Amino acid sequence: MPYGTNLWQVGDSAQQNGAYKSRLTLEKQLLLEKKQEMRLDFKIDRHDVVGLVQRAWQHSFAKVESSRKAIAERGWNPLAYNLLDNSELYREKDDTAIKNAYQLAMIHGKENMDPSCLNLEDGVAKTMMDKIVEHKIRERALEQARNEQSEDIEARRLETFNRCLRMTAGVAFNAGTVELTDGRVHERVVEQARNREQSELEAVQRRQQQLVNSKRKVDAIREKNMDPAKWNSSELHTMVAWFKRPGDSNIPKRKEQLLRRYQLTCHRREEEPKRKKDDELPVVDAIDAIDDAAADNLNEAEQDIAVTLLHIGVTGV
Repeated sequence: MPYGTNLWQVGDSAQQNGAYKSRLTLEKQLLLEKKQEMRLDFKIDRHDVVGLVQRAWQHSFAKVESSRKAIAERGWNPLAYNLLDNSELYREKDDTAIKNAYQLAMIHGKENMDPSCLNLEDGVAKTMMDKIVEHKIRERALEQARNEQSEDIEARRLETFNRCLRMTAGVAFNAGTVELTDGRVHERVVEQARNREQSELEAVQRRQQQLVNSKRKVDAIREKNMDPAKWNSSELHTMVAWFKRPGDSNIPKRKEQLLRRYQLTCHRREEEPKRKKDDELPVVDAIDAIDDAAADNLNEAEQDIAVTLLHIGVTGV
């Protein structure tokens, strides 16, 4: 054929060209490293080219396996005329190159063979044909599966677009909404902002309601006019939670620890509970800093001393 010589020349295969270039680069690097070790000029001389090409050639064009692969891909052996189906030959509207190929085949006494006369029952031809048919069947099955699942995939992407909590470029692109002028992205962003504001408002309302409920429980406990030492664990927990501020230790579990925590925090101001005031130091219980097993080994006097020392260290009093 007059054009597309890179297609029919076995030496122009991508595998061999790529292997040759990669190996030539490696050989250059090895040569320069060797010259550096021998204190020679760090450069490639003209007489070095022959050796470089010879060594790179042995790892590329001289490899029998890659040459056979290139021959098979070009359709020389087995003789499958693969080049006649190459897309480069169809860039022009006319099929002059293909006609010329057929004419040259006829001139040399090679007529086009009827497919029914081909040997597809055994040998290499059967193996290659089976692989081609299997590949086509697999491609057809994949294409059918993609078509059947395309609607489901599109529906899931659209659902993700409609339910996402934060609009991103990836979400919009996957949903097929890549234009900002249609208003869909803007509507979703506005809706998400509205939902966030609503969630924040509901959270504030829940905190306010929890505060009202806590205040109601605290007032009910105070109306009993009982000594805090006589409160039960639930009542002590309610009072300690009411006076708890950010930075304090976790609420204790034992009744005696709850009572000590209450005695340390009951003097705090009650306006805007749950917010730490500047003049209120955090309460860190020494008992909270050790595990339950160690706490069980301390008697009541030792626990009182530990709490008192820690209180003096924090408050200075």
